[in-house]
Amino acid sequence: MKSISLISLLLVLFVLSASAQKSDIQLTFTAVDNDTPMMLDSIRVLNRTHGGDTVLHWPDTILVLSYQNQPEAKTGEDLFQVFKCYPNPVKYSTTISIYVPKNNRVNILVSDINGKSVISTWYHLEKGYHSFSFTPGSADLYFFTAQYIWESYSVKILHPFTGINTAASLQYTGHHINEKLLEMISPDQVFSFRPGDELLLTGYNGSQNTDIPDEPDDDRIYIFEFSGKKP
Repeated sequence: MKSISLISLLLVLFVLSASAQKSDIQLTFTAVDNDTPMMLDSIRVLNRTHGGDTVLHWPDTILVLSYQNQPEAKTGEDLFQVFKCYPNPVKYSTTISIYVPKNNRVNILVSDINGKSVISTWYHLEKGYHSFSFTPGSADLYFFTAQYIWESYSVKILHPFTGINTAASLQYTGHHINEKLLEMISPDQVFSFRPGDELLLTGYNGSQNTDIPDEPDDDRIYIFEFSGKKP
């Protein structure tokens, strides 16, 4: 009897331990063109339930969602932050600021509405607030994505003023220690996920894009189907 009780207790502890360890799910993205494997330029993941989105760029086509006991958004000196750009919409140029909690490399990617990479660069930044000046080109919507270690956040840049044929450009404009310089700018809504949230997944390749809506509750592999081959 004691042996059976001990086995039952061990089984309960194993189930509880396995449940406790399941703190995230992995979404993997790939694509085919008429059943032929193809490369994705980028993937946009939009949370339709609570808002917020993030953009993945090739070759980063895996997104890990942490959903167990997600805390409220943190603030403070230990949090990497990307702030809303100002002005937005933009006619000539706009300022985007980020906060880096420790000296490290930050990757910067700017893509257009089709997922095409417009600017790809990186900076080794010191702890503190950093600003960039972005000048749009001919597209009417851009995504500015900053990646710090494993964190990646995006902000939208609206550019409804057409007829501009110049190339988009990005310029680093300074390092600020004092957060009062950013008093009028609040952090943009970051991408977050909770069980039951509905996501809209959009895969981009060249001028094509295709959508997949889903409510993931475990590891998934998504295949975006394109039919870009013309007869």
